[in-house]
Amino acid sequence: MTRSAARFRSRLLRDASPLAGLALATPAVATEGGAGGLLAEGVAVGGGLFLLLLLLTVLVLRAFRDRRQEVEQERAAAERRAREAEAASDRDRRAFEDQRHLLSMMAHEFRTPLAIIDASLQSLRLLDEEATPERANRYGRIARAVERMNGLLELVQTRDRFDVSVWTQDLAVCDLADVTADAVGIVGTRAEERVAVQAAEATPSLEADHRMLRYALLNLIDNAIKYSPRGSRVDVAIKPMRWENRAGLLWTILDQGRGIAAADRERIFEKYYRSDETSETAGLGLGLYIVRQIIQRHQGWVRAVVGEAGNGGCFECWLPLTQESEGAHP
Repeated sequence: MTRSAARFRSRLLRDASPLAGLALATPAVATEGGAGGLLAEGVAVGGGLFLLLLLLTVLVLRAFRDRRQEVEQERAAAERRAREAEAASDRDRRAFEDQRHLLSMMAHEFRTPLAIIDASLQSLRLLDEEATPERANRYGRIARAVERMNGLLELVQTRDRFDVSVWTQDLAVCDLADVTADAVGIVGTRAEERVAVQAAEATPSLEADHRMLRYALLNLIDNAIKYSPRGSRVDVAIKPMRWENRAGLLWTILDQGRGIAAADRERIFEKYYRSDETSETAGLGLGLYIVRQIIQRHQGWVRAVVGEAGNGGCFECWLPLTQESEGAHP
């Protein structure tokens, strides 16, 4: 072996891995002269390249094996999460069905006593033709209480049929301020004491289904009261507004609660969705979903206005004055 070949071989044995040293630790070709030295160097270089390719192949195979294990672990975790989500969804559906049946049963049971109270009230009014102002006021309070209870029962039955597309739409000319007042009255004293309604002068009437529209506004008012501090004020404003060259009315409600996170701006209108901040408050996650269906069926739109945290929740509803063949969307 020539001196240069010996140096090359010793350098590879020193620097390469044990596997490379084992591969090169073979008898050298014993030849004489310059040709033999070149041949020895060529053999050494070729063996070194083969060893490098072998090591690279081992590394690639090892990386591929590790990545395959990671993918399998990720897939197993994803399947486990999917099973857990499906199980949770099944539990929620069963709970919703149980609650729906309970509410339907309660609504049915309340109908008869309310009808008796209403009939008795009508009889009292007929018999007491010259009622004193005090008795007339008492009769009025009873009538309003019966009307509120009937409205709540209608709300329960409506939530049992939350697919608005199958509702029968009965269009008529409505005053949006009057519909708002009806919704406040159904919510009850807690709304009458806190909700302030401000309507612009000469606000025009609109064409709508009074029952459906009242239900939508009732949900928004009820949410504003539930998700804001006790006793705080809730402001409702009504004013004319044009949208895409159509005359209409903008109905806005603003409370003093936590506000609406930007990430929830659209998700709160999804069926059964409830944000983390409202999870401690009772609810089904259907109210805002039905509100959007009702407003869109009236060819309008509803949206949550995202402001700074702590400045209160705000919703805007736009409704056209007349119904046409196509709806409007923000």
